[in-house]
Amino acid sequence: MYVSRDSGASSPADRLATAAVNDQADLFRDMYPRLRRFAAACSSPAVDPDDLVQEALARTLSVHALDELREPEAYLRSAIMNLVRTGARRVRHRAESIEREQFTTDGYPSDMHSLLAGLAPEERAVMFLVEVESFTYAEAGRQLRITPRRVKYLLTCGRARLRAGQQRESNQ
Repeated sequence: MYVSRDSGASSPADRLATAAVNDQADLFRDMYPRLRRFAAACSSPAVDPDDLVQEALARTLSVHALDELREPEAYLRSAIMNLVRTGARRVRHRAESIEREQFTTDGYPSDMHSLLAGLAPEERAVMFLVEVESFTYAEAGRQLRITPRRVKYLLTCGRARLRAGQQRESNQ
């Protein structure tokens, strides 16, 4: 008996392709909240973290399917960092034009937003992964595709910058 495609029946290849797309969507849906928090922590306030995640996903899917990657979340974090690094050069002039008052919180003794914005994107990424997500240096290094030694260095530099900024605030 001949079954036409118009009758709603699909071939095994079509069903397999649909299942693969659904698996990738489920995989991304699971990773999305963590990737968005990461993008927000690494980028400047002038950049929408959703845009970074979407662009990283689009660039990744143009080359690989998510289920082809050994560590898709690490790959996407690395893609986000690359976008932050290149985008930081493009949006620096816009970020500098934003009023400082937008980032202060009334009654809060420290302006953490401006202190964190003073860190390099890679330092913010490492601070987020180690301090907020509780990653080890090795895990953070794998996520960012850098060595654990570089993670430790960036964390040390970032903490020193934050301390110096807090001391400047307390002296004012």
